[in-house]
Amino acid sequence: FEPYITNKPNGTGLGLAICKKIIEDHSGEINLLDSKKFGGAWVRIKLFRVWLFVIKMIGKESRILIVDDEPDICDQLSGLLTDVGYVCEHTTSSEKGLELFKKKTFSLVLLDIWLNNSKFDGFQALEKIMSINQNIPVIMISGHGNIETAVNSIKKGAYDFIEKPFDSDLL
Repeated sequence: FEPYITNKPNGTGLGLAICKKIIEDHSGEINLLDSKKFGGAWVRIKLFRVWLFVIKMIGKESRILIVDDEPDICDQLSGLLTDVGYVCEHTTSSEKGLELFKKKTFSLVLLDIWLNNSKFDGFQALEKIMSINQNIPVIMISGHGNIETAVNSIKKGAYDFIEKPFDSDLL
C-alpha cells in the first residue's frame, strides 16, 4: 500500500494507497491475501458501515428480523438496535424465522449462516426468503465465514455479509 511504487510503465503507484485511504475513512479494512493459497492476487475489503447504511436507510419505524441459533447473539443485536430506536424480533431457528417472515412485514433480515438444530441452514433460509420477497435486504452473519462464504452469500442474493463476533462500536 506504499504510494508511488508501481510496476507499470505509465503508472503512478497510487491505486491501492488511495483505495486504502478511502476504505479506512469509511471504518473498513483492506488486506492482501496469499496469492499462492488463492491462485492469484486477492484483496479482501471489509466495509463495516455498508450494512449500517442499510439499517439507517430503512427508517426507525421499520421492523428487523434477526435469525441466529445463539440466543446471546440475538439478544445482543436486538438490544443494540432497539436501544437506538429500531423494532426487532428474533428467533433461534430457521423454521420460526420463516414463519415470522411470512406473517409480518420486515424491512431487513439479519440471518446467521450456520443454524444448528434448524431444518434449514442460512443459505436455504435465504433462498426461501428471496422467493417470498426478492427486494428485502438480507445481511448474512457468521462466526465461521471466509471470503468464499461471503461471496456465496452475495451470489445467492444477500445484501451483505458480516463476521461475528461483532464490534459493538460498529453496531
